[in-house]
Amino acid sequence: MNMHTTTSEETGRIIADVLAIEPHEVHPSSRFVEDLGGESIDFLELSFQLERHYGVRMNLQAMAGSNNLPTDAQGRVTPEGLEQMKRDYPFLDHQAFAADPQMSRFMELMTVEAITRFVQQSVSHEVAGPAPRHIDDEAVAEGGQQGTLGELPG
Repeated sequence: MNMHTTTSEETGRIIADVLAIEPHEVHPSSRFVEDLGGESIDFLELSFQLERHYGVRMNLQAMAGSNNLPTDAQGRVTPEGLEQMKRDYPFLDHQAFAADPQMSRFMELMTVEAITRFVQQSVSHEVAGPAPRHIDDEAVAEGGQQGTLGELPG
């Protein structure tokens, strides 16, 4: 059994536990909200349970909210934002989202498969070592905090 199969099965079981549904109801293409009935509080609980199970910090909320993606005045992710999304989350269905890139549709991309891939990405980054953190020197120079952590590369 390869790592993806094992991670997929374990992640599916954890999702089922969090949502109090039967494991056979969880499929790779199942969308967390639309198909499985998950809510934002469930997503937070899922993140906690995955972190606990794998022993690795995972910020599913950052992926699901993708608050760092630039949008236009109508709430559409900009072309630059779509490119960033491809870099940060290569496992998401970019093509389907790009057809109507409304930020309000982003949670539709949160399938069991996408969550599994995010878990794998998080675990592999942890094994390889944390990405370097960037200190905001201007904040320090202006008498701000001892430095603030910038965004980590995806």
